[in-house]
Amino acid sequence: MIALLLPAGIFAADTCIKRYIDKDFSFDREKYLFGKRILIHKYYNKGAVLNFLADSPKVIRGIHAGIFVLVAGMYVFQLKNKGNTGLKISLGLLAGGGASNLFDRMKKGHVVDYFSFVTPFKKFNEIVFNLSDIAIFIGAFVIVFSAK
Repeated sequence: MIALLLPAGIFAADTCIKRYIDKDFSFDREKYLFGKRILIHKYYNKGAVLNFLADSPKVIRGIHAGIFVLVAGMYVFQLKNKGNTGLKISLGLLAGGGASNLFDRMKKGHVVDYFSFVTPFKKFNEIVFNLSDIAIFIGAFVIVFSAK
């Protein structure tokens, strides 16, 4: 049952957070959380990871949509099978995160990212994430490292 609710929950939660950030945060507003370990701020990502292909919006939308359709298809196929709970959850994380970011990309032309980890490594601090990115990362990590 959790595998069914997971993508919808990720999509809903991330969409609500993105709406809040878009409405209530200007680009120069910053807020720290957890003892200044996480920085909340608004950033529009027009490309893929680290703005890759930002100057080719049609290409990035096509790639994103294609990957989403593939992952969503695998997810639906796996839901029909018994067992493989870990795979179902991983695909659910990928599908939910992918759907939220794809929705942004199709509706707004960019993905709303809103938090960075504050670390001693300056380059890493420049990377801005959203909840969907974390769901996608965890889903991919579990699939890769649980493969037999």
